[in-house]
Amino acid sequence: GASSVTDGYFSNKTGFETLNLTQMSGNITLGSNAVTSGMTTITDAGSNGKTIDASADTAITAIILGSGNDTLKITKSQSIALTDNGGTDTLEITDQITSGGIAATSLSGIEKIQLANATNTVTLNYDNKTIIGGNANDTFQYAVANFSTTDILDGGTAGTDTLLFSDVGSINGTNFGSNLTSIEIIQLGNGSNTVTNYAYTAGTLIGGTGVDTISNTAGTNGAKIIRGTGADIINVANVTDLNNSTINGNDSLDRVVITTTSGGTITAGNITNIAEIDLASGGLAYTI
Repeated sequence: GASSVTDGYFSNKTGFETLNLTQMSGNITLGSNAVTSGMTTITDAGSNGKTIDASADTAITAIILGSGNDTLKITKSQSIALTDNGGTDTLEITDQITSGGIAATSLSGIEKIQLANATNTVTLNYDNKTIIGGNANDTFQYAVANFSTTDILDGGTAGTDTLLFSDVGSINGTNFGSNLTSIEIIQLGNGSNTVTNYAYTAGTLIGGTGVDTISNTAGTNGAKIIRGTGADIINVANVTDLNNSTINGNDSLDRVVITTTSGGTITAGNITNIAEIDLASGGLAYTI
């Protein structure tokens, strides 16, 4: 029932393999003394939420969490099989990730993955889990085929955070919605991409090196798009959507296409470095 257990508790204790936390509530920290004890497994059948810091315990191979709201702290390279019995649980990675993912397995019962307070670049393709950045500039890397609305990203409390696509393809812009929090940049892969139904206004979409075709959803107010190095095509539904967008093109290469014939007055004060604006023909008059 203790509320706090430090690694010193395990000093001079040897010959046991399993630590049962069912009756405990509060915090426990494991380190070199826990390693020397011979313990490799932690079990918990209780409902009391706990914080378990196993980041300095190199011997743990399996952890079974209870039904409370638990926080488990480990490093990116610890190969631990995790099992959960309920609650809203957070896996906190205590060290910086500069590439790749984490070694822990069996994360089906983990609802949140918290990255360290560092500049992280991660590839973590876990559906229906919230991946939370630290307090620096984090990059969340995905293949186009692996990203959907079930991928939930939170950039964290500070920094400029990026969703980076590692390859090219066709992307449905409806995948950028309420599943993204504090994501300031969406970076397309280098090559030719097609983005449809784009309506994300909380950050900036940046093209890659190829010819990107980006189509705004009608009624989008405040989309921000920055050129890549290719001859990009940016489709907007009408004059209002154009005027409400911020588009920075690639001078003589990029063009904006108005796809409906509704006409209207083009002010487009936030449209810069665009080679041409193509007007839909056969409709009402346009004023520039």
